[in-house]
Amino acid sequence: RYDYVEQLVSPELAWEWLRRNEAYQRDYADVVATAGVAQPLNEAAQQRWVFDFPVRPSLDAKKAELFWIPKEDTGVVILIATPAVLSSDVGVLPTEVASVERVDEHGHHFHHPLANGQHLTLLRLADVPSDQSLVAVVPLDLDGFGRIEAVTRLLSALHGRSVPPDTRLTRQQLQRARRMLQAVDGHMSGASHRDIAEVLFGARRLADEPWKTSSHRFAVMNLIKGGLAMISGDYRRLLSHRRRR
Repeated sequence: RYDYVEQLVSPELAWEWLRRNEAYQRDYADVVATAGVAQPLNEAAQQRWVFDFPVRPSLDAKKAELFWIPKEDTGVVILIATPAVLSSDVGVLPTEVASVERVDEHGHHFHHPLANGQHLTLLRLADVPSDQSLVAVVPLDLDGFGRIEAVTRLLSALHGRSVPPDTRLTRQQLQRARRMLQAVDGHMSGASHRDIAEVLFGARRLADEPWKTSSHRFAVMNLIKGGLAMISGDYRRLLSHRRRR
């Protein structure tokens, strides 16, 4: 059931935490009741969840169509019209490959598929035609390094090269995230810490230590604590690349 977690990239894992947030679930129900899923969240909700468009909480990350606020998600490639000082016959995106698209006052948000089965989120700013040659925006702050990584991935896909990985999550972080999700789901379903530990570590391993002082008991408690913090808002940290110094 949780095998897919270890294949997720940062924006997808962030969604796994957000969709478990009860306040988000209520906001989603309110928005869908009044505006529908294709309409952007209101500004207050966008700032609260750093999310642009509502997504049904029952959808896991592989089925959800996710659009995080570009300011927060450093993996979003922001596109503008090519300035006159550069050649105007390069950088036109093949628009027919865009798999999912949403529109708001900032422009056209869409998913650009990659050869490795993943996708990049792109934002073509408002008033830039789809057939216009484009350049990517890279801010000159520390987040620029993350933007450069995203642009490199897009360029590799466009020019038939091997697409480098999204480096925001390590294999070890994904493995821990899987256990955190399992522990939190068990906790939210009313399972005891010992029941959760048996699922995560196996009953035989638990028999090696008294439960009250067991390292597995404290491991479960830490996993639940970390998972609840992610649900409460720490998921936002997953959207940014680690800052270089």
